[in-house]
Amino acid sequence: MGEPWGLTGADFLTLYSGLLIICVTGVMARRRRVLEHYQLTSGPQRQLDVYELAYLAGGPARVVDTAASALVAEGRLRARRDGRLARVSGAGGGYGHDVERLVHDNLLPHTATSLQRVRERAVADPRMVAIRDRLRRDGLLVTEHQITQVRRPVLALGIPLTLGIVRLVNAARLGYPVTQLAVVLSLTVLLAALLWWPPHYTEHGRDLLRRLREAGPAERAPRAVALPGGGGPGGGRSGGPGGAAGVGPGFEVAAVALFGAAAITEAGLRGALFPAGRKPDTGGDGGGNGSGADGVCGGDGGCGGACGGCGGCGG
Repeated sequence: MGEPWGLTGADFLTLYSGLLIICVTGVMARRRRVLEHYQLTSGPQRQLDVYELAYLAGGPARVVDTAASALVAEGRLRARRDGRLARVSGAGGGYGHDVERLVHDNLLPHTATSLQRVRERAVADPRMVAIRDRLRRDGLLVTEHQITQVRRPVLALGIPLTLGIVRLVNAARLGYPVTQLAVVLSLTVLLAALLWWPPHYTEHGRDLLRRLREAGPAERAPRAVALPGGGGPGGGRSGGPGGAAGVGPGFEVAAVALFGAAAITEAGLRGALFPAGRKPDTGGDGGGNGSGADGVCGGDGGCGGACGGCGGCGG
């Protein structure tokens, strides 16, 4: 009995692999072209405020985490060790950014609220969507159109996949071993799924994040200043020493936006805000955190050191 299609199993796998490499190379080249092509539609390049930077680095969840960290450092919120946030009575007044008001609005008025609940409710909030839309207009986040353009070439992987499935069925009917081919087809499906998953940011956005993460605090600061006219609702958190009291220079808050919990060196506050990532207790926080008996940080018993990795909060 002759080989199916006149090809041995090894010959077919070689042919399949070559066809797959050609398709994947084309998909990746198209993907790169799409992500590199962006157009600034909002006029001249502008400086990002700290919450736009947070969205670029980690999406809506990072924005909420950054705002919560800033509000706890200011004494407007208390962060409990179980990961819940509570409003501080008498700490009203204006907020430096719509996102800070968003976090406040999603806290239950008379009981502590989990940070995860705030993250979930904030995703579709118009104030969060507005940040996403601005970053898309600036060519930093991928648009829906770009996602479609990235996904469309992935369909080309259906050519070798279909060919392989037909070969597998034919070979199995003739009694030939098909284990290796089945494994290769499974890997092709996995590869297609990975390529189908849309990227978060464009090449321009990726390069900006890389530069800011590699830069020192002083170099990051300009990227965290408010836009002209900021300071009220819809403005940005100040990037200089004139920022909100208790927070310090904007690049300290920007470190939380860029690196998340890793930027908060004070163990008590980091554990309260990000309990899932808290390291096991080792007999203390290495120097009292000043939390109250009910296990909270911020407000009247603030932990301090919220942005210690960047020079300490509060100037």
